[in-house]
Formats: sequence, structure tokens, C-alpha cells
Amino acid sequence: MQYEISTVNDTVTVKFEGTLSALDLIFMNQDPSYRQALNHNTKLFLDFSQIVGSTLTAEDTTGLALLGKRDAEKATNIHLVILLGYAEAESIGMVLKTIFAGSTWKVTVAETRDEARQALQQ
Repeated sequence: MQYEISTVNDTVTVKFEGTLSALDLIFMNQDPSYRQALNHNTKLFLDFSQIVGSTLTAEDTTGLALLGKRDAEKATNIHLVILLGYAEAESIGMVLKTIFAGSTWKVTVAETRDEARQALQQ
């Protein structure tokens, strides 16, 4: 898997391509560019729409979301918009919403690029 981090105005965008794995997401979470961008912006857009496959298990998804919740304790009041493009979109969306429910982050799971754009404009 590959990812690209960019920042425009107050939005950090992370675009993913290829096959999604837990190890790649852990490396992304530790990337200094990602860490810095997260601390200086109010919107985080995770674009998984170009993922062609995933080796993530249900346990990986939950563990990675909990790692993200740790970020929510440090970087507050972030609007997290997630564009999912693979079959487990509904279940992953529910896991993420549940985990971030107690944080200051607002979580939007979009099924289309238009839904994601609308959410980022709020």
C-alpha cells in the first residue's frame, strides 16, 4: 500500500492506494508529516476509495481505530471524514463511530466522493 499526505487550508488529506494492511497504517500513523498535520489542522480526510484489497482482520480494524482514538485525546475538535471504497464499509464505519463517540472528534463515514466533499465543507 502507498499513501500520500497533503494539506490544503485546514484539511489534511491522506489518500491510500493498493492493498491495505495493518502494518502500513501503523507506519502512516507514526509518519512525522501526518503527526504534524494532525496537530495543526481541524479536518482529517482519509480517502480509502483507491484501495484494491485489504488484509485487515476485524481485530486489526478495531486496534487501529483505538490507536486513532489516542490521537483524539491529543488533537481535539477534529472532523474526521472517511471515504471507504471496499465491501466492509458499513461495518468499519460503525466500529469507527463507536470508538470515537466519546471524543471531541466528529466522525463522518462517506460512501461517495460527493458525500465526503459535503462533509468537509461543514
